[in-house]
Amino acid sequence: MNWKILAGSVTACASCLAADPSVSGVSFTYGGAYEPSRISYVLSGAPAIVTIDIETNALANGEGDWAPVGGEATGRLVGAVSTVVRTLDENVSALWWPAGSWSGKKLPAGAVRARITAYPTNSPPDYMVVDIADFTNSVRFYSCEASLPGGIGSALYRTDAMVMRRIPAANVVWRMGIPEGVQDAGGYNTAHNVLLTEDYYMGVFELTQGQYSNYASNPSVTKDPFCPVSKIDCVHLRGQNALLADDPYGWPKADHPVSPSSVIGKMRKHTGLKTLDIPTDAQWEYACRAGTGTRINTGKASPSSADWDAVAWSLSKAQKVHRPVGTKLSNNWGLYDMHGNVLEFCLDWYATNHVEYVNSFQEGWESGAVTTNPVGVAFSATNAEKPSVVKRGGSVSHDRANLASGYHMSGGWTYEDVYIGSRLVCPLSDVVGLLGDPNTTSEDDVAQ
Repeated sequence: MNWKILAGSVTACASCLAADPSVSGVSFTYGGAYEPSRISYVLSGAPAIVTIDIETNALANGEGDWAPVGGEATGRLVGAVSTVVRTLDENVSALWWPAGSWSGKKLPAGAVRARITAYPTNSPPDYMVVDIADFTNSVRFYSCEASLPGGIGSALYRTDAMVMRRIPAANVVWRMGIPEGVQDAGGYNTAHNVLLTEDYYMGVFELTQGQYSNYASNPSVTKDPFCPVSKIDCVHLRGQNALLADDPYGWPKADHPVSPSSVIGKMRKHTGLKTLDIPTDAQWEYACRAGTGTRINTGKASPSSADWDAVAWSLSKAQKVHRPVGTKLSNNWGLYDMHGNVLEFCLDWYATNHVEYVNSFQEGWESGAVTTNPVGVAFSATNAEKPSVVKRGGSVSHDRANLASGYHMSGGWTYEDVYIGSRLVCPLSDVVGLLGDPNTTSEDDVAQ
């Protein structure tokens, strides 16, 4: 096999550190069919999050485009990789084992190389894998979905770990709500401009039964660790008593307080992510749209039945039975099941009427004024008797009209339903704060 290596490359930093990280002295020692290959390098300038992508051009003449071999072939990478490397100006190394299921442990004709990328610690890569079962404060990073060890289909990422995707939201003005010229279910057109001031990481999958079971008994009717957890309410998730106007875990409150005994409270303690939570309404919709402004997140203005079926489990196909997460196509940002499967809780209180909803927008919204970091309507006497929150995305019990990117549904904060689940997010600043903790660990992945 013709092995080649690529000298280290460095991504641009969003907010540069005193010195930018750089990589030099790269070497690649092939270990053969049954031994690990060693990849060595020297990091200089500043501590950095280092990723390694095993790539091939797959052409004998070496002129093809370089691309990752794919997580299923990558198998396992351990050592000074996928984590914060703090050793500077010294040789460090990582070991690569191709997946055992990779036929012949070799690629088609062509060259193979290791692309090493150093990311400033204040601007982590797009993909983060959070251990939620075994090791505390353990996160690992990858440049793209294709480089996840074991591949996105690995059972690990649906049970004992959680894959989160960085959502590029900071300072982007976008249109939230039903598309312009279309009325929502109440007969109103409330599309308005929104800006979120920070990137955030969002789970690429709905929270699964396998993941939930690490912290509480599985309440779902259909028992399958790879299916989304359901029959949960926000009291179990966050500990909030929505019948109290002065609830210590109410929304909105700074730093997203939750009960330590709640599922999210336990997850925060295990992962070290201090503000891990369910998303706000705006965070959910921005991530669902992934840069589109249409009813469906593929960008098609008039989606056909086949278009919907490619991305969503809905009433037309699922017969009201939940399906394993990640079995439909993802959106442009690699998020699965944003349309269908289960409804997903959001933090925002549901507006009881049109006036209450638009009063939560920036004044002058109809003429283009921008609402920054919206938190929804206030908890008030109008919704205190039976408090409801926004739920998004539709489920296997809904037709396609309820699956639209801008469509709001509501449900009681304490209402447990077989068609309601959740998805988790955490702000970029929370992740960066965790990386600054010298006690942060990054145990080896066990690729499935």
